[in-house]
Amino acid sequence: MKTNILLFVLAALLAIPSYLTVRGERARFTEIKDVPLLFDGFNAKAVAFLRVNKGWNDPPPQGQQAPADQKPTPELVFQRTAADKWSLQAGELAGMPVLTPKIDSELLDHLGRIRRDERAVLRPKATPDEIKQFGLDKEQGFVIAAFDAQQRLLAELVVGKDVSAGQWGNNVVRGRYVRAKANDSVLVYETDFWNPTVEANEWLDLKVFQVDLNKAIGFKLFNPTTKEPVEFSKDKPQAPEWQVVKQPDGTADLKQGDLGMAIPKMSFVQARRVLAPFNPTVLQAKGLALDKLGLEPAEYSVTYTVEGGETFILEIGKKLEDKNEFYARSNKLQFLFTVGDEFIPGISTDVKSLFVERK
Repeated sequence: MKTNILLFVLAALLAIPSYLTVRGERARFTEIKDVPLLFDGFNAKAVAFLRVNKGWNDPPPQGQQAPADQKPTPELVFQRTAADKWSLQAGELAGMPVLTPKIDSELLDHLGRIRRDERAVLRPKATPDEIKQFGLDKEQGFVIAAFDAQQRLLAELVVGKDVSAGQWGNNVVRGRYVRAKANDSVLVYETDFWNPTVEANEWLDLKVFQVDLNKAIGFKLFNPTTKEPVEFSKDKPQAPEWQVVKQPDGTADLKQGDLGMAIPKMSFVQARRVLAPFNPTVLQAKGLALDKLGLEPAEYSVTYTVEGGETFILEIGKKLEDKNEFYARSNKLQFLFTVGDEFIPGISTDVKSLFVERK
């Protein structure tokens, strides 16, 4: 017993110098959480709108109008939806869903992460020439602005040139020159592979058609191999076999295995590009008349019905002259888009091959 007490006392005495050493080291170094943020108090969850600009125009003096020849800068505006997702809020593709993970990683995370410690500050008060040198002026810089639901500005960041200037190596600092738009203090923000963009198609969620086959109770297919759509149904999604509703002339029993392999091929579509709102007037102005696109009537179509009666319809038209893409539309998306040619073999399945030939 006495031995245990003696060992405990010795251990406590030895721990005191270690504690004092750690305490002293902590006093000499600043912990990350103690370094002030560039946008102190920024809360990503409070952001309802985001705007990204390539360059900007200075506002005109009070009481005056902007010059008549002033050109607007390229811009994207994003809006948080009721489902806590994001979509384009303005422009021709307004309402088109965008990639929420990309909004988080490319915009919100950076706004909430940039710190302004002594190590990061490159120029406490940069001159106009230095701001231009670092790509942070109104001609070169990207502006990322965050607003709350009342349109109050929460953060406004200017992103400039790549710090590494295209160099590679273990000792090369990677990141971007940045500054708060409200001041001229230039920071070096260390981060990997951050390339802001105002190209809308790089933000879009291109998963434009996706059916949960575990809920499917109906399937209809039309393509150039048949005069009329072929159609199949189930009473319940769990039913092992499909029943024939409509089949081509000259065919007999359904090949359940062949149909089972064909159905999944058309249940998921990732668009190559989104072209324009599916509005006849807009499409006509762009030279995209539906009959010329092969979408009225559609050259290919597939319809899935899921439990509860909801339908998912995909229609595909003609091939673009200069690309391996086909015009397409869906009842789940109010935009004209294109699909890659890799999707065509599935939807162009010879429908008679799904049946035994009638003898």
